[in-house]
Amino acid sequence: MMILYLCMIGALFISLLCIPQLMAASDRLGLIDRPEERRVHVRSTPRSGGIGIALGALVPLLFLLPDLSRPVYAYILGALIIIGFGVWDDRKNLDYRLKVLGQLLAIIVFVGAGYTIDRLPFLSAESALSWVSIPVTGLFMLAVTNAFNLHDGLDGLAAGSAIMSLGAIAIIGFSPDGLTVSTLLAATVIGAAFGFLRYNTHPAVIFMGDAGSQFLGFTIAALAVLLCRQDVQLSPSCLLMLIGLPALDTATVMFQRLKAGRSPFSPDKNHIHHKLLAIGFRHNESVAIIYGIQAIFISGALFLQSASDWLVIAVYLTISVGCFAGYHVLQASGWRPHGENRHGKNRSAQNVSNQAHRDTSRQSRLTSVLNFARLGAALAAVFYILSGVALVPVAKDLCIASLAIACLALIAVSLKSSLMEQVGRIAAYIAATIVCYSLTYTQTSSEFWWLSLTACLFGLAFVISFTGWLLRDGGFQFNNLDFLIGIALLGIFLFPMHGDTETTFRNFALRLVPLLYCIEILLNAKSLARSSIWIGSIASLLLIGMKGVI
Repeated sequence: MMILYLCMIGALFISLLCIPQLMAASDRLGLIDRPEERRVHVRSTPRSGGIGIALGALVPLLFLLPDLSRPVYAYILGALIIIGFGVWDDRKNLDYRLKVLGQLLAIIVFVGAGYTIDRLPFLSAESALSWVSIPVTGLFMLAVTNAFNLHDGLDGLAAGSAIMSLGAIAIIGFSPDGLTVSTLLAATVIGAAFGFLRYNTHPAVIFMGDAGSQFLGFTIAALAVLLCRQDVQLSPSCLLMLIGLPALDTATVMFQRLKAGRSPFSPDKNHIHHKLLAIGFRHNESVAIIYGIQAIFISGALFLQSASDWLVIAVYLTISVGCFAGYHVLQASGWRPHGENRHGKNRSAQNVSNQAHRDTSRQSRLTSVLNFARLGAALAAVFYILSGVALVPVAKDLCIASLAIACLALIAVSLKSSLMEQVGRIAAYIAATIVCYSLTYTQTSSEFWWLSLTACLFGLAFVISFTGWLLRDGGFQFNNLDFLIGIALLGIFLFPMHGDTETTFRNFALRLVPLLYCIEILLNAKSLARSSIWIGSIASLLLIGMKGVI
C-alpha cells in the first residue's frame, strides 16, 4: 500500500509543480489554443496540460522500473507514443487520419505485448476465439481513446470523467493479496489528473489538449483490458459502463454525422456539453450535470461488475434513454435555468441592483475573518508541530523524503525565490499527507499526544469551517473540483473494499481531505496565515525526517 500512496501523491505534486512551468513555456512551444467558432472559450489559453498529466503519471513509475512488470512497460511505451502524436497534433492540428495512425501505433505496441480482451460479452471464456480478441481489443482501445478525446469540450470535463472511470478500475482491480497493475496505474493517473484540475477547473487557465485527452483515454482503455485478464469477477459488458457517458456521447454524435452524410470525425456542436449550454446552463453547471451522469454510470459498473451481460447492457441502455428523455423534455418545455422570473425582471438585473448590498456584506465578513484566520493559522501550526513531535515514523524512505522536502522549502524561503509561495504550499500539502498517513498506520507515542492531536484537528476543522463560510465571497468558492472530490469521497465510503484496507484507506481520506481544505482556505486568507502554515509544515517535516534518520 505504501507504493500506491507514494505514486498517487507523487503524481499529484509533480503535476502541480510542472503545469505552471508549462503554462509559461506554452507560447514558445507553440501550444496555444486560440478561440474559434466551435470553441467555448473566448481567449487564447495554453494547451500544454496534457504534458503535465503525463509527467505526473509516468515519472513516479520510472522510479519503480526495476520492480515493474511487463504490462507496465507495454503501457508506458504506448503512452509515450500517444503523448508524442498528441503534442504534434496540438502544435500542427493534424489530419484525423494521421492522428488515428498514432493511436494505432500505440495500440499495436500494447496489444503486441500480448494483452488482449480474453472474454467477450455473451460468450463463455471457452467460446471466445483467440484470433477474434486481437481486432476486438484494438477497436475497443481505439474507440475509448477517441471517446475521451472528443469528450474534452469544457473546463475539467474530460479529466473529471476520466478520474471516475479510473477510480472504478482501481476499486475493481484491487486485491488484498498484493498490489495489482491496474490499481497502481489507475491511482497514479488519478493523482496526476487531480493536480491538473487544480488549474483546469472553470475558469481554466490551461487546457490538456489532444495530448492529455488521448493519454487519459488510452490509459483507461489499456487498464480496462488488463482488468479483463485479471482474476476478478467482471462481466465483459461492464467495460461499457466503465467508460460511461463519453462512450454514449461519442456514439450519438458520430451517428448524427453519418446520418447527415458527413465524416464521423468532422467537428460540430452536437456533443452533450454543447446541448446543455444551448439550453441555458452555465459552463460550470453543465460540467456538474455531466459529472453526475458519469457518476451514475460508474456506480452501475461497480454494483453490476459480476452481473450477467444482459443485465449490464439493459441498465446501460436504461440510463442512456433517461439522458435522452431528460434532454428532450427540457428542450420541448422551453424551460431555461436562468431565464426571466415571474415578475418579468431579469435575474442578472436583480443581481446588479443588489451589488452594493453584497459588497458591504462581503467587506464586513472579510473584516471579521481576520481573527478567525489568525486562530486557524495558529491551530494549524500547532497541529503540524505536535504531529512531528508525537508521531512514530512509518518508514525510513518516507522520513528521508520528508527531510529532503523540508530542506528544499527552507532554501526556497531563505533565497526568497519566485517559487517560494508555490514550494511552501506544496510543503504544507505534503506535510499534511505524511501526517495523516502516519496517524492512520501508526500509533502516537502516548495517549496524551493522541488526545492533543485530535483536539487540535477538531478545533482546526471548526474554525476553518466558519472561516470558509466568511470567505465564500472573498477567497474561497465552491467549484466543480470540490464536487468531484465529494463524489470520490462518497465512492470511498459507499463501495465495497477488501479487509483492513477498507478501514485504513477510509480513515486516511477522512483525515486528509478536510485538512487539505483547511490549508487551502487559510492560504487564501492572509499572509500571516500563510507564514504560520509554512513554518508549521516545514517544522513537522524536519521533525519527522530527523526521527527516521537519527
